[in-house]
Amino acid sequence: MIESNGEYFQLRTAVPNDVGAVMAIERQSFIPRIQEQEVVFSERISAFPHGFLLLERENGAAAGYFCSELWAAPAYGAAAFSLGHAISESHSPDGTVLYVSSMALDSDLRGRGLGAQLFAQSLRAVLAACPQVRLMQLVVNEAWRGAKAIYERAGFRETARLAGFFPAEQDGVHTCGIVMDCSRECTR
Repeated sequence: MIESNGEYFQLRTAVPNDVGAVMAIERQSFIPRIQEQEVVFSERISAFPHGFLLLERENGAAAGYFCSELWAAPAYGAAAFSLGHAISESHSPDGTVLYVSSMALDSDLRGRGLGAQLFAQSLRAVLAACPQVRLMQLVVNEAWRGAKAIYERAGFRETARLAGFFPAEQDGVHTCGIVMDCSRECTR
């Protein structure tokens, strides 16, 4: 159970029927040029259910999601982090690297500390289901200061920069992607 400003939320494993709610949150969280497609989320839920979690309000409405996959080794090049990559090509069920591919929160819930709780509790849940994980990795847009702060507070540190990785709303404008890593021990 997660609490924020007197409101309670539940974290659970996502199921295929949740894709519509996940897409609604995706659309309000990211510009169209970096939104994942429904088919990508459907594949990720099917391929690694322990790694795709949904945050729900008390009334059952979706409030956020956390999506991840397991990799055999860490990555530091842009190709590994590409938008829409097929999880079937990268996911390794016995992988020791947990790649956090996406996380988003309903826009009306931001700024209340709920994102940090969603991130921390999701990591704990996935790590409990995957004891072989030794390293966690993600990529964040350098412009997303709030998200980067959540990851830093959780123990993640910058390990690489991907120049011009994220497109902006204006054509031709791009921002850096920051690759961040954290050992399993940093979450204890």
